[in-house]
Amino acid sequence: MKGINLPFSGALELGQLAKKKNAISWANVGLADLVSFVLWKYLPKNLFVCVSENWDMHPLSDAHASYAALDVFATWGVFYQVFRTVRLKLDKISK
Repeated sequence: MKGINLPFSGALELGQLAKKKNAISWANVGLADLVSFVLWKYLPKNLFVCVSENWDMHPLSDAHASYAALDVFATWGVFYQVFRTVRLKLDKISK
């Protein structure tokens, strides 16, 4: 993909979605807080890795790869739980 410069589209603000689905009370929240409120789990955020200037290294360091993988997994978990909760509420209402 080197040299291909495609625009990014399809972004979703997870905090706003969680608020819209009544999973949280406010939309302006970071991923670590979303994980805490929605999944009742702790998402470690290593500040040294988070603000590092090494995100464009190839390959990523183990610390950077782990940080990115945890973020992706946590995002999926929050998204899944928000929609699972909504579906369960709708199931209870329809019965």
